[in-house]
Amino acid sequence: LKASPNTTYQYTVNNSTTPPTFCLTATNGSTSYFTTNDATPTAGGCPGHGTGGTAAITNLHTNPSVSTSTDGWAATPAGGAITAGHLTSPGPTSFLTSLYRVTITATQTSSPLTVLTGNSIAVQPSTQYVASVYVRLSSALASGPRIDVTEFAPNGTDTTSFHQGATGSNATGVWTRISNSFTTTATTAYCRIMVNYSGPTTLPVNSTIDTTGVMLTQSSMLYNYADGNAPNWVWNGTPNNSTSTGPAL
Repeated sequence: LKASPNTTYQYTVNNSTTPPTFCLTATNGSTSYFTTNDATPTAGGCPGHGTGGTAAITNLHTNPSVSTSTDGWAATPAGGAITAGHLTSPGPTSFLTSLYRVTITATQTSSPLTVLTGNSIAVQPSTQYVASVYVRLSSALASGPRIDVTEFAPNGTDTTSFHQGATGSNATGVWTRISNSFTTTATTAYCRIMVNYSGPTTLPVNSTIDTTGVMLTQSSMLYNYADGNAPNWVWNGTPNNSTSTGPAL
């Protein structure tokens, strides 16, 4: 491939097919073209590639919408009984079709109620990230939930660095998105995302709190939610259970 001035190339290959396939995106300024297996170049880019001079981004959460299992998802009650698990249901976007539902089955007697505890995600030290998640409440609470982040050293010990997010919306019956921008410490190797509710403990029995669409990006801005099921995005491993990459939506 002969290089040309100011042109960048992105290349991916799929060796699991027979014969193997590839896709190549070439970008010059704000113009991108792609070709698959030597086909005629077409305006645009390959799935998972940045286009038009905009770099691709990566959602680092490996099970962002509980699509196939509850791997990496858990809830901790605040002194009362709850049930929690995967539910197939329309979400806040056309490609989010599952969620994690926590149902209050007995009055909570302490605080906070952890609605979501995500799995540990590898991150870089001294780097800025943005975490976000969609939340839906069935009943009005005294205050909305928030998204918090804890950090861990390479050996798995807590670095004692805790990033408490702002209280989110208290609206009922609608999806709202909460986010938290933070910078890791110089000794951080992993982080864990949580959704917490720390208001009064008298949560309505039989009320539900739904979460889906977790996103963690190495960035300073909040991007629109995306994962490997989004247009022009790809999973970087097992579908619905790996990181995913694509252009900002």
